Amino acid sequence: MMIHFAICLLFVKLLSSRSISSALPSYRPGFHISQSTGWMGDPFPVMNEDLAELYHLFSECSSHISPSTGPTVSSADSGEWCHLISDDLVHWKWPSSQSLPPGSQPGSVLSLSDNVNYTGAAVYHCNGSICLDLTNSSTLEDWTPYNNPIIKPVPQNSQTSILTSPRLFQDSNGTFCILAVSKSLNDSNILLFTSKDMLIWTFSNLFWTSGKLPIRTFDYFPLSNGAIHSLIVSYQTPPESHWYTGTVNRTGQFVVQHGGIVDYGAVYSSGTFEDATGRRILIGSINETRNLSWVQSDGWDGVEGIPRKIVLNSDGSLSFPPIEEIALLQTTVLVNDSIRLQNDTYIIGGMAGEQTRIIMSVDFGQMPDSTSHDYAVGINVRCNPRRTECTKIQIEKSGPVTCNSSDMMTGTDLAGQDYFHFKMSLADPRVCQEACCNDSNCVAWTYANPQPMIDGGGIIVAGDCIAGDICCWLKNKVPQGSPRPNVTSGVVESEMKLGLFTSNSSLSPLAKKADYVVPLTSRVQTKSGERRALDPAQCMAVSIMYNTDTPGGDYKTVNLSMADPAFCKQLCCKDPQCHGWTMAYPNPAATATCSLNGICCYLKDQPGSPRPNSACASGSSRSFSSSIHATLEIFIDHSVIEVFADDGDTVITGRVYPTCTNSTEVELFATNAVASFQLTAWEMAEAYFP
Repeated sequence: MMIHFAICLLFVKLLSSRSISSALPSYRPGFHISQSTGWMGDPFPVMNEDLAELYHLFSECSSHISPSTGPTVSSADSGEWCHLISDDLVHWKWPSSQSLPPGSQPGSVLSLSDNVNYTGAAVYHCNGSICLDLTNSSTLEDWTPYNNPIIKPVPQNSQTSILTSPRLFQDSNGTFCILAVSKSLNDSNILLFTSKDMLIWTFSNLFWTSGKLPIRTFDYFPLSNGAIHSLIVSYQTPPESHWYTGTVNRTGQFVVQHGGIVDYGAVYSSGTFEDATGRRILIGSINETRNLSWVQSDGWDGVEGIPRKIVLNSDGSLSFPPIEEIALLQTTVLVNDSIRLQNDTYIIGGMAGEQTRIIMSVDFGQMPDSTSHDYAVGINVRCNPRRTECTKIQIEKSGPVTCNSSDMMTGTDLAGQDYFHFKMSLADPRVCQEACCNDSNCVAWTYANPQPMIDGGGIIVAGDCIAGDICCWLKNKVPQGSPRPNVTSGVVESEMKLGLFTSNSSLSPLAKKADYVVPLTSRVQTKSGERRALDPAQCMAVSIMYNTDTPGGDYKTVNLSMADPAFCKQLCCKDPQCHGWTMAYPNPAATATCSLNGICCYLKDQPGSPRPNSACASGSSRSFSSSIHATLEIFIDHSVIEVFADDGDTVITGRVYPTCTNSTEVELFATNAVASFQLTAWEMAEAYFP
């Protein structure tokens, strides 16, 4: 172990002195797309249904790395095009020739399956204008420039502008369309141009504006048979890719309804296409984090991410799970095991996680005897035995915020994800908020006064809550908010978070490192677990559920002289056997110690589910320990780590450059938590045809 550590320190010294050793671990990915030499950038995928080799990937590229500036592409008009082809989206090869539009910044390629004269059209940025090249090659090679430029800049607000990042497509009527970014001094807009024959183009309208946020690249496409439209926009500052869904209004402008982040990590610009089955596929470019001198020494730069499906969810959001075809690269099963941890770690023996796919599902909850609200589970990858190099992937949960400090959202409905509701006698949203704060299953709440009718005039009937009542709805997941009058909502507990921590991934000072921590709220599931005893002070602080019965589980009844539920609560809190209580007034049935129609306190060791009853008040002396279920799909490919949480609802990509050749260990952990892991891992084959 000491020998390995000494070698790591030697590598770090060599890196710092810019004398980079070839004995360093291999950083070039095996099943991600990259060039063996030179640079690869923004991807532009396309599909040709008439060819046996269906998938074509065009991208910005350069044949070598400049000794002073890195990739030779230093301006918008000095680049090259790279071209790869595949019949399964995971195995790729270079075509026989690379005769592509020279000296241009790639824009997009359109397959012309119905055109008699040409098989493909490519548009690109040329000297601030848009140019067009055509081909009749069956492999989309051998391009011929048209009478360029086909589109010149359109002045925006009396300011000089340039056109970049053109996207060529056909609408549902067969009209050829080009969307292009128009950049001026103050604005970054997307403009629409149309043509019937690709020869004569007409400016149509302003399609969308990002205001002062500069756009690097974008893509536009319909979803759900054209009912929903989407933009994927990559901004230069900040360097992030955002998705937007919405509609196109009567004036031809895109109207945003929902939005989010494509990838919270290193994936930047991206391109998409629709395959023969109707799937929309995205391929994104992964940013580099090596120092320039390191890149120059290695001689290669730039990686394309794993192809991802774009899935439209019922709430209008988008998810980005990896395509199913990625399983074609799986070879040896490295591990298939179930592991249970309690505030501990577990090294997975015999597994070298360098070129690996991991699918991990985990059920976890807080340690039963823990006094801390914070707990986490996860997996450490690319670790050396001394843990001087290690990358952490973690799901974490923090304790509830102070109930009174959480903001109330007046006029906002958090519709859905309800696990319990009750009718209220007091018109005060703070009562609903407090009920949520005192239930460890609850992460959000909605108070309705009065309970609204459903859209269209029908009446909502949910147990004891009907239109016109004052109702409180408790939720175990945070739904998307929507405006609704007479409704107040709130989130009273910090949400689950997903983290990819690369700050300890490399001993080298030449590798940029970053930690990504983002909300994880969508399909993470919460399950009710065991009850945990509260001390008497905590027990007395639990809210009383008025107009509520918890039938069953009675082990003792006590006759009370006053109709005050606080007395019944106090009896329960002092009795270790008591898990919950109900005070009934008038008492519905006589017992040995309680008279009919009297005031009776029922102590319970197994209280039933809360039910509305105007003659009762109830409470608990135990808190629920919730079990949380989450799934992670992790791809480790030398210097690339891609993390997909819960079918691509949340995605983080990172770059890591461990200097130690033995930084290949994989380790599970549970911090202040009890966790049951199900883990399957495979070795992955190369992405290139032999």
